[in-house]
Amino acid sequence: MAANTPSKFFLGTLITCFFLILLAQIILSSALSLGEKTLPKENTPKVAVSDRIKPIGEVFIGDAPIVVEQAIEVDDDISPGEKVVTAVCLRCHASGLMKSPKIGKAKDWAPRLKQGIETLYTNAINGINKMPARGGKKSLSDDDVKAAVDHMLALNK
Repeated sequence: MAANTPSKFFLGTLITCFFLILLAQIILSSALSLGEKTLPKENTPKVAVSDRIKPIGEVFIGDAPIVVEQAIEVDDDISPGEKVVTAVCLRCHASGLMKSPKIGKAKDWAPRLKQGIETLYTNAINGINKMPARGGKKSLSDDDVKAAVDHMLALNK
């Protein structure tokens, strides 16, 4: 009996090695085929690849860069209030972001209207709660902000 034990051990080891090699080959071929699907095509422009891998931010040590505000670009055939609402106010007031009153929902605006139109103008110009002054657009004049408030209120009626 002692003579058969090494041969059984050798056979068991051989079978185990065979299955491990087979398993490794299956895993490796699966990984390679998956990798081929994620590689860019040969005709993909290099610009597209560089756009996908560019950093999402920049770090500045020292003086901060000068940021120039872009001008509001909207059609000339609409009112000044509508221009401001389209370019600035819709970011929050279209969806009710940060509990802002939604445009077109009179019940959202009712408590604010009870305070009076002048209070609405003042809050829009100076900011209130999470709303920044002038909607975050410092270049807007008081008249621009008032026209935007008037336009949003007109959309609620």
